[in-house]
Amino acid sequence: MTLPVIVQHAPRFTVEQVRRLAAELFEVDGAAEALPSERDQNFRLALPSGQAFVLKIANAMERREVLDLQNAAMEHLEAQAPGLATPRVVPARDGRAIAEATGEDGRRHFVRLVTWVPGRVLAAVRPHTEALLESLGRAAGEMDRAFASFEHPAMHRDFPWDLAGTLRMRAELEHVDGAERRALLGGVLDRFEREVQPRLPRLPRQVVHNDWNDHNVIASPGSEGAPVVLGVVDFGDMLHSIAVADLAVCCAYSMLGKPDPVGAAAAVVRGYHERRPLEEAELGVLFELIRARLVISAVMAACQLEQAPGNEYLRISQGQVWSLLERLERVSPAFAHYRFRAACGLPPCPQSAAVVAWLREHSHEFAAVTTADLRTGPVTVLDLSVGSPEIDSLATVQDPGKFTELAFGRIAAEGTEVGIGRYDEPRLVYVSELFRHDHNWVVENRTLHVGIDVFQPVGTPVFAPMAGRVHSVANNQAAGDYGPTIVLEHQTDEGVPFWTLYGHLDLPSLALEPGRIVERGERIGRMGDVTVNGGWPPHVHFQVMVDSFGRAGDFPGVAPPSERAVWLSLVPDPNVILGIPENVFP
Repeated sequence: MTLPVIVQHAPRFTVEQVRRLAAELFEVDGAAEALPSERDQNFRLALPSGQAFVLKIANAMERREVLDLQNAAMEHLEAQAPGLATPRVVPARDGRAIAEATGEDGRRHFVRLVTWVPGRVLAAVRPHTEALLESLGRAAGEMDRAFASFEHPAMHRDFPWDLAGTLRMRAELEHVDGAERRALLGGVLDRFEREVQPRLPRLPRQVVHNDWNDHNVIASPGSEGAPVVLGVVDFGDMLHSIAVADLAVCCAYSMLGKPDPVGAAAAVVRGYHERRPLEEAELGVLFELIRARLVISAVMAACQLEQAPGNEYLRISQGQVWSLLERLERVSPAFAHYRFRAACGLPPCPQSAAVVAWLREHSHEFAAVTTADLRTGPVTVLDLSVGSPEIDSLATVQDPGKFTELAFGRIAAEGTEVGIGRYDEPRLVYVSELFRHDHNWVVENRTLHVGIDVFQPVGTPVFAPMAGRVHSVANNQAAGDYGPTIVLEHQTDEGVPFWTLYGHLDLPSLALEPGRIVERGERIGRMGDVTVNGGWPPHVHFQVMVDSFGRAGDFPGVAPPSERAVWLSLVPDPNVILGIPENVFP
């Protein structure tokens, strides 16, 4: 389907003509100021009394019934969501809600007057705090909750900005400059076709606003002086579609220019879920819907700029849109899904419970991961946490030799043969650039340890605790990384996959071939020394993952504290396999 080139039919009224129209049709006389618009003309009218209105002159192709839909929607919100700041319809002097005017080119345009919503557009508010983005989600959720009971004869319409019709953008990719950019958009559309299109029939549907972009969202200071989102203007894109569309649009624009775009979206999701609880099916497609909105924005801008190259409104945010599209290519859709679930208070990784339950059921069957008998033998639990009395200075743990002396000195002092580094322990030892984490609101490193470390001498054998397949091997050589690493793949009796990772091994361990079947108790490698294992005291880092994100030979073993709930679900406690008695841990 070819996109309608409606920008060619946009009205062309001057400020003086608009002022006369307002006086003639609505008996409003004030200074007129043009506002940005994609396909219509909008003017702010400021009266000497301090009142303000917006005169809206519709595109010549706009249908009256669609404008009536918008008016009816605003009236519905006035009754059902009175706390939400939205425009109110002002009738003309003859009582009509929709008046008419003819341009100098002879084209007829529908004209309306609505109240001005005071405040600042979200695009002009800085910074976008977590609380501000949560308030954005709450406002959108409040509107969608109200719209659940709203219907209108014109709500079903064919419209290029409809997220449910995203695949129509394929026919318009030729308008986008650059083969790489067209390929990027095509890849997003391919995933939409695979992951979203088959699920669309099962998603809730209703009327949606459909244009919560940051130039339509109105914010102003809250009760404590901090900005909060009050409402939204411009109902020109509304239609009946998937209910989660408004949230996807909110998220897409809230992610622009953010160091952690998914974190920004998660804040919006949290607020939205408070007002309109999301179904799991909606959360499952949200990330792809966000990317779909960005694709539509990029394609529509390219199409319409061909027809109106001087329209600066069409260029708004396009640089940031492309930057975000490129950045989201590097984000795991599954990880985004888990963060959105966590924002709603749901178990982040839905498959985690099944994997952990299976591991508990079979815990008595697992072989030891090293030569140490961790279930019954004495062990030394090392305190590597923030504020540990065992660490005299950060310099000690940054020096591999001193760190090794510290760890094995503690083990010897207690008369044991093995040291244990704890799971879910926040540590200060991860200070290099390798552990930097992008965060929107604070400076943060990945400091939360999500495996268990088993400290033993160099060359200590490492065994597979259960049968599995060699998923991948890699030598992660950066300072502070894993060094030689093995990842095994397993599955529960019901076929749910999970993975175990073994880091800080020696170089010969890399000879293990991917795809090879390993048996329970089979030696798969040995512990490496500080020259090859990433610069750490000799030990094996052992962890369990319920998703691999398609990564090979590597997976984070240290997480940002701000994402703790997600990571503890994604990488559950491996002690269910090791079997170290709970009373051993302080």
